[in-house]
Amino acid sequence: MAVVDSRTNRSPAKGVRAGTLLILAVLLLSPTLVNARPAAAQGMGATVSTGGMPMGMAFDPSEGRLFIATASAVIVTDGGAQVVDSIPASESMQFPCNLAYVPSMHEVFVANCGGDGASSLTIIDPCTDRVVGTVPLKEQPFGIAYDSSTDQVFAADSSGTLSVINVQTLQVVKTIEVPSGYYGVLFDPNTNQVYVSNADNRTVSVISDRSYSVVATVSVGGFPMGMGLDTAKGLVFVANFFDGTVSVIADGNHSVVRTVNVGWLPSGVAVDSSAGMAYVSNGANYSMIELDTSTFAATPYLSTGSTLGAPLFVPETGQVYVPCVTTGEVVMFAP
Repeated sequence: MAVVDSRTNRSPAKGVRAGTLLILAVLLLSPTLVNARPAAAQGMGATVSTGGMPMGMAFDPSEGRLFIATASAVIVTDGGAQVVDSIPASESMQFPCNLAYVPSMHEVFVANCGGDGASSLTIIDPCTDRVVGTVPLKEQPFGIAYDSSTDQVFAADSSGTLSVINVQTLQVVKTIEVPSGYYGVLFDPNTNQVYVSNADNRTVSVISDRSYSVVATVSVGGFPMGMGLDTAKGLVFVANFFDGTVSVIADGNHSVVRTVNVGWLPSGVAVDSSAGMAYVSNGANYSMIELDTSTFAATPYLSTGSTLGAPLFVPETGQVYVPCVTTGEVVMFAP
C-alpha cells in the first residue's frame, strides 16, 4: 500500500541505481560473504537482530530510541536489544541506507539509495513511526548530516551534488558541486563546516555552511568512507577503505596531521570525545579498533564475526552501536 506523505505531496523515487549497488559491493567485500557466522561475544554487550542488512543509524534522545536503516526497512529499537517497530520500505521510502536525526523538527531524515533519476530523502515522525514527508533529489543520496548551526540537512548524491535542505519547508535551498563517488557527510560545529568524503578520488571536500562554497579539498587515502569528529580536539577521522588507514584532519587548517594503520577495509569511525577514543570498523577481520585520539595508538578492541558498517557513538546511552552487515545484527558495547 502506498504511503501518503503528510508534509509534502511530492512524487517518490523508484528503483535502485548502479551507484548504490557499487557501495553495497564495497561494504560486503570480505571473506564473510563466503563463511558468515553469528556475532561472537568478545567484549560485546547486547545485540539486536534487524532481519535485514543494517547500514546507517540515528538516535533520537528525546524518545531514547535507535533507528536503523536496513535497505528493506527502518528498524526502531528501544536503544537496547528490543525492537519496538519496523517501518517497511515503500513507494515513499525505497532502499533506506542512511539516517540523520533532526532535533528542531523531532524527525528522522532517511537517505534512499534507490532511484530512477530522482531519488529522495524520506522524513519519519519518531512519535508515530510514520512517513510524513519526502524530498526529491537529483540522484541517489548516501551521506547525510544535520547542521545544528543553520538548522539544515546536507545530503550528498552520486551525481557529485551536495544538496542543502531547509528542514522546515523540505525544500532544497542550495546545491553545491563536489566530486562524484560520494560516501560520508559530517557536520563540524567547531567550524560550521561540512565534510564530504569523495570515495572515487581519495579526497575530502570541506564546505562552509554560510557561503555554501568549498573552502578546502583534503587528500586522504584510498576510497574514503565514514568519518568521525573529536569535538574536543578539533580532529576529523576518515576511514580509508582500500588503504587500511585512518586519516586525521585538523579542522583548524584542514591539514592531515596523522595517518594511522588500522588493518584491512575500515568503513567508519565513531568518536567518544569525552573519553578521547575513536572506534573504527575493520571489515577484513570483523573487528573494532580502538584509537586513542591523543597518541593515535590503535588497539584491537572487539570481535564480531561479521563485516561491519560505520559505527555510531551515542553520548546519551554511553554505547557504541555497530552494524554487522552480513549477519543482520547491530551489536552494542559501552567503552
